[in-house]
Amino acid sequence: MKIGLLIIYGLLLAAVIIALFYFFDVLNFKVFINGLIAQIPTNDLLPQLGTFVKDNVTTIVSVAIPTVIGLVTYVKYKAELTAKKELLELQTELQAKTLNAEALVENTKVTASNTISNLESELAGFKGDTTAEQLQTRLTGLITSNESLQSQIEALQKQPAQLAEQLWAKSGGQVIDVAGVQYKIIEKEILNVK
Repeated sequence: MKIGLLIIYGLLLAAVIIALFYFFDVLNFKVFINGLIAQIPTNDLLPQLGTFVKDNVTTIVSVAIPTVIGLVTYVKYKAELTAKKELLELQTELQAKTLNAEALVENTKVTASNTISNLESELAGFKGDTTAEQLQTRLTGLITSNESLQSQIEALQKQPAQLAEQLWAKSGGQVIDVAGVQYKIIEKEILNVK
């Protein structure tokens, strides 16, 4: 229970009680308050307030004690209600997480079981298989074919440079020097293709 909250509720309740006493004129409270207001500029305020409290202490206590007890009970009930609500929310969240975890475990078991079954089937299919030698022969052939293709690709990659070199040579093979850098010049000329 928070003491600051209890004090605020107590002050609000006291203000309501004072307002009720004043408007319903309980125990001539209206006359007393008006007298207090009239006495504010003088020094008679505190003695008159003390007299009123002394004369009406029984009434004030009989109203204040049940009010304070009711207020404390209300604040305690409100705190318990909030705690129960939070506990219920936590329980609901925990149940949902537990169900999700159980479902995930079950799905993982099913997936693992299916994977194991598939691997066992594949392994059973490989028992007594004599295709390893055939696969090795095929792999060797593919490697040889691949090496041949790589040689052809390298030759094709060199062709554009060789064609440019031949074209330069046919156009006269001119070289110019610009700032120490040599450039091969191919002159535009219509050549007959034979």
